[in-house]
Amino acid sequence: MECDWVKNNLSGFLDEELAEDDRKVIRNHLLQCRDCEEELVGIRRLKEILGTMKREVPEEVRRSVRLNLEALRFGLIVSHIREFVLIVAATLGVLLLLLFLLPRYQATREIAIRFIEPYENLHRSLSGQQFEPAYNHRLFEINTVDYPVSRINLPPGKD
Repeated sequence: MECDWVKNNLSGFLDEELAEDDRKVIRNHLLQCRDCEEELVGIRRLKEILGTMKREVPEEVRRSVRLNLEALRFGLIVSHIREFVLIVAATLGVLLLLLFLLPRYQATREIAIRFIEPYENLHRSLSGQQFEPAYNHRLFEINTVDYPVSRINLPPGKD
């Protein structure tokens, strides 16, 4: 178990990234364990080899990365433009729908009011009360009053 922990922390040991207590544990372990010491030597060599390698990126790779970033940026711009156009189209669609349906709603409302007026007059004559509108202009709710046929008294000769 201790060898696994030491091997997992050898890179941090070489880079001096570990706490001093952990470094002392690894130093003591390396004095006793040949396998972990060989692992440390291998990591040192690898770090030396990687340190001598060129750090310069070839021009083809740079150009490819640059082109990919520009394509990604262009794709995002097109995506934002597409979203904007869809929002504008949806808004215009709703506005046109309202402009088309609003006159029909108002015409239907006027027809309904004309239809209700005779029943208001009947309500007024049967109830004998002061006139109360049978509909609410703001909410357009129709209040119905049921009158059984037996209660309607027609004047004589008006059958």
